[in-house]
Formats: sequence, structure tokens, C-alpha cells
Amino acid sequence: MRLLLSIQLLLILGDFTAAKSSGEVVSTPSTTVDRIGLLSFKSYITNAKNKAAYIFTSWNDSTGTCNWFGVHCDAPLHPHRVTSLVLPSLNLTGTISPHLSNLSFLREINLEDNNLHGDIPSEIASLRRLRRLNLDLNFLEGEIPGGLFTDLPELQLLKLSRNQLHGAIPRNFTQGGKLQRLILWDNYLTGSIPSELGLLQNLQVLDLVKNNLTGEIPSSIGNITTLLQLFLKSNNLVGGIPSEIGVCTDLQILDLTFNRLSGQIPPSIFNFSSLSDFAVGSNLLTGKLPSDFGRNLPQLARLYLYSNNFSGPIPPSLFDMPKLARVMLIKNQFTGEIPPSIGNITSLVSLLASDNNLVGGIPSQIGACTNLQNLELMFNQLSGKIPTSLFNLSSLSILSIGSNQMTGTIPSNIGKNLPKLNYLSLNDNKFSGQIPLALTNVSELKAVYLQGNNFIGSVPSNIGSLIPNLTFLGIGNNLLSTDDWSFIDSLTNCLYLRTLDLSNNNFTGFLPDSITKLSTEKLTWLNVGSNKIMGEIPMMIGELSSLSRLVLDNNLFTGSIPESIGRLRNLGFFSIINNKLTVGMNSPEPYLPTSSRAMDKLTVLDLSHNNLTGVVPKVLFKIQTISIFLNISHNNFVGILPKETGNMINLVSFDASYNKLREGIPESIGRCVLLQSLMLQGNDFTRSIPESLQNLKGLNHLDLSENRFSGQIPSYLEDMISLGYLNLSYNNLEGEVPTQGIFNNTDLFYIQGNEKLFKNHNRPRPRQNISKRNIIIISSFSVVGVMCFTGIVLLLLVYNKCKKDARTKNMEARKNSWRENRFIKISHDDIQKATEDFSPVNLIGRGGFGNVYKGKLTTNDPPNTIIDIAVKVTHSYIYYGMIAKR
Repeated sequence: MRLLLSIQLLLILGDFTAAKSSGEVVSTPSTTVDRIGLLSFKSYITNAKNKAAYIFTSWNDSTGTCNWFGVHCDAPLHPHRVTSLVLPSLNLTGTISPHLSNLSFLREINLEDNNLHGDIPSEIASLRRLRRLNLDLNFLEGEIPGGLFTDLPELQLLKLSRNQLHGAIPRNFTQGGKLQRLILWDNYLTGSIPSELGLLQNLQVLDLVKNNLTGEIPSSIGNITTLLQLFLKSNNLVGGIPSEIGVCTDLQILDLTFNRLSGQIPPSIFNFSSLSDFAVGSNLLTGKLPSDFGRNLPQLARLYLYSNNFSGPIPPSLFDMPKLARVMLIKNQFTGEIPPSIGNITSLVSLLASDNNLVGGIPSQIGACTNLQNLELMFNQLSGKIPTSLFNLSSLSILSIGSNQMTGTIPSNIGKNLPKLNYLSLNDNKFSGQIPLALTNVSELKAVYLQGNNFIGSVPSNIGSLIPNLTFLGIGNNLLSTDDWSFIDSLTNCLYLRTLDLSNNNFTGFLPDSITKLSTEKLTWLNVGSNKIMGEIPMMIGELSSLSRLVLDNNLFTGSIPESIGRLRNLGFFSIINNKLTVGMNSPEPYLPTSSRAMDKLTVLDLSHNNLTGVVPKVLFKIQTISIFLNISHNNFVGILPKETGNMINLVSFDASYNKLREGIPESIGRCVLLQSLMLQGNDFTRSIPESLQNLKGLNHLDLSENRFSGQIPSYLEDMISLGYLNLSYNNLEGEVPTQGIFNNTDLFYIQGNEKLFKNHNRPRPRQNISKRNIIIISSFSVVGVMCFTGIVLLLLVYNKCKKDARTKNMEARKNSWRENRFIKISHDDIQKATEDFSPVNLIGRGGFGNVYKGKLTTNDPPNTIIDIAVKVTHSYIYYGMIAKR
């Protein structure tokens, strides 16, 4: 009987095989179910009749399902049952049909890289033979069905990354499942990492990168002894790294970067003999690296410890790891010298150790690292000369040792021995000598940072002709001097030049017209400030159409601002402080081009410390994008502050101090509701302080001193809780001084020089009338008496002047102290980390001039303090650097 059944089964299988090989349509109840399920899948694809039509041309009744595009049938005992549906990267749009659950023999579903949306059907969990489910890179939403972890006993791969899934990771894992790879990165998953993951005793890869997971890393991870790769990067995990991870002795990759993990690295991790990648950057980890750090990690190739609070010396054993290629120690508190043992590893490709407290010199043994491509040691306390062996590393492409205390000169053969160098940063050191002509032989150079040194001489005249790919040239803050501007002519060959910094040198002569022919479509930053450049600003400066930052400060420029500047539509920052710009009385606004109203990205405009005269131009207040700073102080403007000032509804800081402005502050200024700093001191303003100032709820700095304001101090100033500095001194104010709010702290307000003000509810003492009998008739004095009297008056004037100067210095000191104490200085890297690289998740507002992002910033005042911040990103550039403490 058994023999007969076997023969019949073989005959049936033979018929099925023959039918399959001939492409014959085989119709059985089971294959019909498969066909119905696949046609249902097709019906859920909304572009099946247009963009994806070619995919489904074979999906028809005349062709067997096993011959349909993307469909495979290879079940040993059921050759006509569908076992895999593989349709990746086909631009399929629609949702996933729940009727795929009809395909009961399915072992693989791969719909990766399409445009599928909606929920993952829970019915998929009924496919008990399913081994691989890949829905990566779609737009799927909703929560992960819990049945995927409980009802699929054969599942080995679950890949749902790069979707829009939310909610918590299901906790209903079963003991002894076959799941080997769980990949859920780049979603919106929340909650903690389930401790039940420890039940997945066959798991090899766990990838939860870039979600919103919180809580601690569960110690049960140590139960997964099969684990090879663990990726938990870019979440909000806290607590320490569990020592139980050390049980996972086969671990090859451990990536915990961009979290809030604290504590020390467990010693057990330093015994992973198979570990090739160890990444814990951008956390709050502390402690010292063990002295034997590198002796038990023979396979380690990549070590990322950046942006933590590690301290102590770099252990020499770090460079005993024979396969070590990339080391990132940036932004820690490492001390001591760079170990000479660095020369032990010829495999080293990059060493990044900027932003630490390293001292001593760069060891000469570094010359043995013949494969070194990237050396970054900025922001340390390194000293001495660059070892000559470093300039023999022909593979070097990035050399960045700026902001140290290095000395010496640039070797004359630099262009010969570093042919691949494309990034050179020596800025802010103590290098001296001339910029060698050989530097122009490094034809691959793209960025040169030499500012902040003691370089002398002139700039090589052919620098632009021989380095055509130059994008950044920074030679500011040196001792360079020349009136030969031919190097500017050569820079016109650099078609990709974006930044040119010539500031704080001794350049003289006239700015050549050829500067207007620099990379007109690429140049965004131009700084020639703090030199001795004279003459007029080149008339065609407006040809540099991509400029976003133009700095001409502290020179000897004369004449007016060229009309062409008004064509710089991308200009966001324009400063021409402390020059000799003038204006004739026969033309009302020649120093400010009327076309400037087209400068719709300008956020900072500083015209201070010039000789500009005439009335304050109304065209200024038509540039409503000026939101950060408008400064027209220390000029000779006359007349009134126009009512158009109120148009600056986005302005944060306005300074019109030390001019000759008169009458009152326009009431319209109350419309500038974002104003935080208003400085109008040193003018001839009269009348009373306007009531509309009370609308400026965010005002924290108000200086109206050295004017002729009259009337009483407005009582609303007591209620302005944001006000942190108030100066009303040297006016004609009268009446009682308020006592609440800012007036409760004498370190924050100044009222001296107002003779009719009184405190503590005391009535003002009336001024004593001087009768004729008390008049001193000077003519009755002798010549000696007149001289004595005159001498006394002069002494009193000198005394009062010294006293006032001392008082002014004291006020400035307090003002600076207030600024320093009230704000925290932060870097661009800090902002990127706080906002998760300006993630769309942190976008909280959009406006006509930019976007606003929320973030959480970690500061060290006090240590490990986390504060909420908001960052405005304008269309011109990111403005940052100071935020108010909570």
C-alpha cells in the first residue's frame, strides 16, 4: 500500500513538474487561492495602470502565476504554490493588501524601496512559513503588528526601516524564535527598548537607529550571545552601557552614538576579540581609557569616542591595534601628549583629536603612518614645529592643526611632497615667515586656512592661477602687507571660490576692480576689513551676485556706497564700520542705494562709525528682512527718527546712538514687537519716553542716556520682566523713581544726571532762588582773583569729566558683565546636535524669513544641564551663538 501511494505521488509530481516547465496554467483550489491573493495585491496598487503597468503585463489568466513578474514558486512538494513575492524598487504606489495572507506557502516578501503607504496588514502574521519580510524604504504608517513576533515561527529577517512607523516596539517576543535580523531604523518608534528582546537567542543584527526611543539599554541584551551587530544610534537613550553586553563575545559592531548615555565604558567591552567598530560618540560618557585599551581588541578598525567627557591621557596601547584605521576623539577632555606609538600602525587612515587639551608636539613617528589621509588636531594646546616627517606623507589629503600654539614656517617643498593635499588648516597658531610659493604647486588644494598667524610679505601673485579648484582662502589676521593686488587678478581663475578672507592685515592702496570679477556665481563671503585700503568701493561690487556676507570694516574707504550693492539679492550681512564714508547735503540718500529694497535676504546692516550726514534715510526701513541687527550709530545723522522705523517688525537689535537726532522717539516703534535691544543714547531726543515702548515685551536692553528726555519715568518699565539693562542717565527726567521690577536691582539700571528725580517717596527739594544780592560781580575782582576763579572752574570741569568717564567705564563694565552672565556661547556643532541636525521632527514654525527649530542643549553650567532652545534658520544663514539661560 505504501509503495502504491509513493508511486501515485511521484506521478502527480511528475505531471505538475511537466506542466510547470511547459508554462501550462495549472488550476487547483490551492493555486486559485494564490492567484486571488496576488490579484488582490495588484488591485491595491494605485498606479498599476500607468507607471507600474509594465510590471503587471504578465499577471493575466493566460500565464501561470509562477511565471508572473516578481513571483517565484519553489516549494519542493508543492511546485505550483507561490513561495516568494519580490518587487523591490519599482515605484509601486498604494497600500499592501491583507489578502496576501492567502499565499500560505510564502517564504519571502520583498517590497523594498517603493511608495507604499498605510498600515502593515496584521494578516501577514498568518503566513507561518514566512522567513523574510522586507518592507524597507516606503511610507508605511501605524504600529508594528505584534503578531510578526509571535505568530511567525520561521521568520529570520524583519526589515521595516525608513518608514513612518510609530508607537512602541511590541514586547510579545517568544522564547527561542529564529529571528536573526531585526532592522527598524529611521522610523518614529517611541518608548523603551523591550527587555524581552533578550528572548531572541538567535538574533545576530539589531538595528534601531534614528527613532525616538527612550529609557535605558536593557541588560537582557547580554542574553543574546549570538549578537554580531548592535545599532542603537540617534535615539534618546539614557543611563549607562550595561556591562552584560560583555557577554556577547562575538560582537563585531557596537554603535551607540548620539544618545544621552552616561557613566564609564564597562571594562568587559575591552575584551571583544572580534569587535571591528566601536562607536559611542555624542553621549555624556566619562572616565579614562584603560592603559591596556588596545591589547585585547585585535580586530578593531574604527574607534569613535567623539563628543563625550572622556579625560586623562591617550593610552599608548591605543596604537597597538594592527588593523586600526579610523580614530575619532574630537570634543573630549583628553590631556597629555600624542603617544609616539602612533608610528606603530601603518593602517591608520584618519586621526581626529580636535577640541581636547593635548599638549606637547606632534611626534615625528607619525611619519611612519604611510596611509594617513586625514589628520585633525585643532583646538588643543600643541606646541613646537610641525615635524618634517609629516610632510612626507604623500597620501595626506587633510591637514588640520589650527587653533594651537604651533610655531615655525611652512616648508618650501610643501607642494612637492603633499600632492594630494586638498584641505590645509594652520590658522590661529604662531607660524611665521612668508607664504611659500611652493604652496601654489599643490594643485588639488580646495581650502587654505592661514589666518591668525604671523605671516609676513605678500600673497603669491599666481596663487589662483595654479590652484584653480580653490574654494576657501583665509589669510586674515596676519602681518601681510602689499599694495600690489595682482593676486586678486589670479583668483579670478578660481571658478569655485566661495570665501575670501583678507581681513586684519596691512594691505594698502586701492581695492582693484578685478575683485568684482571673482567667482560671481559662487563667492558668498568677502572680508577685507581692518586693513588700510583707501579710495572708493569698486562701483561694480554688485556683480558678485552670490555674496551673502560682505565686510569692509575699519579701512579708509571714502565716497558713498555703490548703487550696485542693491543688486546683491543674496546678501544677508553687510558691515562697513569705521570708514570715512560721507554724503553731500545736495543729495538726500546717495550713500544708500534706492535699489536696496530688493535686498530681500539682508538680516544685518551696520553703517556705524562713519561720517554719514543728512536725515536718516527712509529706504532703510523698507528692508523688512533686517531682523538681527541694524546699526547706524556714531555718524552725523540729523533730523528726526522717521515713523517708518515701525516697519521693522522683525528687528531684534537697533542702534542709532551718538548721532544728532532730535525731537521724540516715534510711537510707531511699538510695532517692533521682536525688539530685544534698543540703543538711542548720545542724541538730542526730547519729549517724554513714548508709551508704545511697553509693547516691546521681549526688550532686555534699553539705553536712552545722554539725551534731553523729560517727564516722568514710565511706570510700565517696572512690568517689563525681560528687561535686564536700563540706562536713563543724563536726561531731564523728573518725579519719583519706580521701585519695582528692574528698579529693584541697582546693578541693572542707571539714572544719574537727572537732577529732578527723587527716591523713597521723598518730595523733591525746590531749587533755591538766587537773589541779586548773591550775584558775584566778577568785575570787582582783581586780576589775580579772576585767574584763581578761572583755575578753580577748570579744575572742577576736569574733575567732573574724569568722574563721568569713570562712571561710563563702570557702566560699560556692568553692561559687559550682564551680557556675559546672561548668555551662553554655543557653536554650530552644538546646535546641530541639539536639533538633531535640524530634523523635520524639531521644526516648530515657518515664516517668510526662515524656519524655527526646537532643541535640547547640554551645557556645563552647571555640568550636564539640559535646556530647551529655539533656533531660527534664516534664508541667508544660521544666526546663533547666544541663548538666554532659564
